[in-house]
Amino acid sequence: RRSCVRVLLDAFENGNPVRERPFAALGLGLAGLGTRDGGRPPAALRYRLARIIFDDLRPLQGDEVTLGAHALALGMLGDRRPETVELLVRILEDRGLDRNLRGKAALALGLIGDPAAREPIRRTLREREDRALRVDTATAAGLLGDSGAVPLLVRVLNDRKASQFTLGSTVLALGRIGDVHAVRALLEILEPGRKNGTFPDLTRALAVIAVGQITDRRPLRVLHRISRDVNYRALVPALEEVLTIL
Repeated sequence: RRSCVRVLLDAFENGNPVRERPFAALGLGLAGLGTRDGGRPPAALRYRLARIIFDDLRPLQGDEVTLGAHALALGMLGDRRPETVELLVRILEDRGLDRNLRGKAALALGLIGDPAAREPIRRTLREREDRALRVDTATAAGLLGDSGAVPLLVRVLNDRKASQFTLGSTVLALGRIGDVHAVRALLEILEPGRKNGTFPDLTRALAVIAVGQITDRRPLRVLHRISRDVNYRALVPALEEVLTIL
């Protein structure tokens, strides 16, 4: 790990700002995640990496892809410092910034898990101008387990213009939150009359998984594969199991 971090830091500080720095930032974020055997890097290392990335993100100078990678890296590092959460919230709520960057800030806040991010994410979820941003904020609400966002997420399901990706991400977010008030909306997706109607088959399949997550909150569900994943969009063991069966 030390060797990898040394190489990544060199690429982050001295590499090409566009071609190397965003990947180096994500690499440093991954270096701060736990390992498959349950190991966790020292807190001092995660703090050091988070501080370096935060200082580079704070001026908000550079292309949006690089800045978004910085935000995600802070999320993966679980940087809960107040200044980090404040900066990410500021990025999320600034409508003058690139929407993809705002989405990455939302995901980072979801990964960090600070309850202070719930209300800003709900406000952003109400925006309808950009579907990709709605996907990211829905995912972030799911990562936060924010039951207060359930009515907003259900509203997304009723949007006839929502893409399959938006619908699927919203359904998975509802499953991750686990609030029983979402069950009725999910069951409506599964009504026989809707099989070839409003909702595509993939959305219906994901709704089945979400209902299972809500109604069976045991740590090890019936469909569960012992594995670890760094996919911030869908940390859903049951979904992994279904895909292996298919």
